[in-house]
Amino acid sequence: MAADGPGYSDSADLRKSICKFLKDCTTAAGQFDGSEYADKGKFALNAPPPRLSYLGEPVWSSTQFDGSYVEWNAAAPFVDHWKLVRTSAPTIYVDEINWWPLVFALKCREMIAKDAALVGPSAKYIDACTALKPDLKHPGRSYLWITPSGAQGLKAMPGRGARINRSLKNSVLDWGFTDAVSAVGPMRTLLLDGIRQLVLKSVNVAADGSRQDAIGPTRNQEFVIVSHSLGSYLIFSALDLKCESRSPHAASFVPGVGPVLARKASLNRILRR
Repeated sequence: MAADGPGYSDSADLRKSICKFLKDCTTAAGQFDGSEYADKGKFALNAPPPRLSYLGEPVWSSTQFDGSYVEWNAAAPFVDHWKLVRTSAPTIYVDEINWWPLVFALKCREMIAKDAALVGPSAKYIDACTALKPDLKHPGRSYLWITPSGAQGLKAMPGRGARINRSLKNSVLDWGFTDAVSAVGPMRTLLLDGIRQLVLKSVNVAADGSRQDAIGPTRNQEFVIVSHSLGSYLIFSALDLKCESRSPHAASFVPGVGPVLARKASLNRILRR
């Protein structure tokens, strides 16, 4: 919840702490092992955006640019893969699931931008909505939710009311609480479906560490879920196989993750920060 957006890794401190504890990682915070996006069903590249609206306005524009639905393409959740290579023990894989792209259109344009005229601008969150980190291996999966010129105009607006009130409004309500409301509303199905697709991409790792054509986890592979705040609710909701009859990808998700959940020892440690 309240992710900082492009260029920020929420797993950085975790990876550093693991390597500090183990003392035999070849790098202090692990090696980047590539990114993958939810890309099935509604999240397929250039699939038309869902017809969700906020106060009568579409959350994602259906206008195409060069034949692409640029806004919806950039809303797909993604996973950053990391590997903690050790000198005297098996490699540990850290898969950082990021679902924040799904809520950035709503937060940036409907909350941060429009509230700048009401309570005053928040430079921190305007910058997060203006940040752009193109993924060269996955063209089309990034987008400027607020343009640089738009950001300049928003920052020039005067602050209104007490500073502490503005700060709480921007950070707690606009940037944070919006995620929680989205997760229990019509966007919930999209969030869970995206997370499920990324879980499948994360557990499919071959014994040699490759992900190409890997099917299912390796023998005796163990899994630890590290979740935080709203992420705890979302990951456990996504792994609730009883709800799979309502998922458009139940046929692929249950066989892939079912064997993982069946290994009760594999999920013997659930950490929450």
